[in-house]
Amino acid sequence: MAKLFNLKLIKTQQELVTNINFRLGKDDLLERKMETNYDDQFAHDNESPSLVGYVKQSLKKLISPTLSNDGPSRFIIITVLLYIYSFFKKLLMFLPIINFFVAAFHYLIKRPFLRGWRLEVVRNVALESDTKIPSIRPDKLLKYTYKGFALFMMRSIYFLPVVIISFLSGPDIITFVREAISYFWEEGAAQRGPMGFIVGFVIPQIAMDMLVQLVLTGLYALFVWPVYRIIMIQYAVGEVRGGAFLNSDAVKKGIAIFRRNAREVYGIYGFVLALDIFMIWGATVLTAVTVGLFSIFVAPLYYLFFRFWVKGYAYGKLGQVLIRKGEIVPKLAAQPAPPPPPVQTSELV
Repeated sequence: MAKLFNLKLIKTQQELVTNINFRLGKDDLLERKMETNYDDQFAHDNESPSLVGYVKQSLKKLISPTLSNDGPSRFIIITVLLYIYSFFKKLLMFLPIINFFVAAFHYLIKRPFLRGWRLEVVRNVALESDTKIPSIRPDKLLKYTYKGFALFMMRSIYFLPVVIISFLSGPDIITFVREAISYFWEEGAAQRGPMGFIVGFVIPQIAMDMLVQLVLTGLYALFVWPVYRIIMIQYAVGEVRGGAFLNSDAVKKGIAIFRRNAREVYGIYGFVLALDIFMIWGATVLTAVTVGLFSIFVAPLYYLFFRFWVKGYAYGKLGQVLIRKGEIVPKLAAQPAPPPPPVQTSELV
């Protein structure tokens, strides 16, 4: 009898545990589903929680578009063009007159073209196109250059306040000269020497100027630059035109989107800033290790991949998230016009 009672008690406990596990499993499933929907921002599989697995899958997501569909041929052609330009630039750098035209080509054609190419990457990733690498048709290349130049102008205007702040908070040359004359005119300046002036005036003044610039530039980068990037994504997917960067209504909408999605925006923004630091540091180290050979044989592909492809992919992923949330409405392809109604003909009597 006691044995039978123990068996029933064990069975009841097992049913209770199973019921609790089932309820917890439902809640855990709902929680995981919510996490999966949010975690799609930068493409990785939740089944690999380790850092190494995350990095591997993220790199796979970044590299696979360059190896599928028309991606390889498009990426290779852009890379070859950059290598040709880099070769002629280094070949003609010792000719001052020709070097002037090379510099003009760099800032008026090459840089805008690459920015426009990256803008097309943002568009393709945000709209989840089958082929992420932009097309290389001649008319498209002209379009990239035009859009990239417009983006370059808007970027310069947005960056202008930082330049003005840096200029106004920079060292005052007149005050510097006056203080130097007063210092060396004083009695005992010969014994203290120039180091006394440097330690007593130059270093504190430069430190204060750098602190002001760092704080103001940091605030600008935290609160203004993300709005620029949001409008850039809208421009990429065709929701707005280039003039929207200076349109008050578009800027207000960008600020509202930024406030509602600050977590996602700062996530991608932080990734891009970290990428810039890694890219500059890596290029410096590789150039030193290879005694300059890196800048000749690897640099064009290195910068194309990290500065333009990866950054474009990252901002495209941000655009993808904002589109799914309904924050950005891309311009849809024009629908074909409906066929005209059939002509009613009356029978002749």
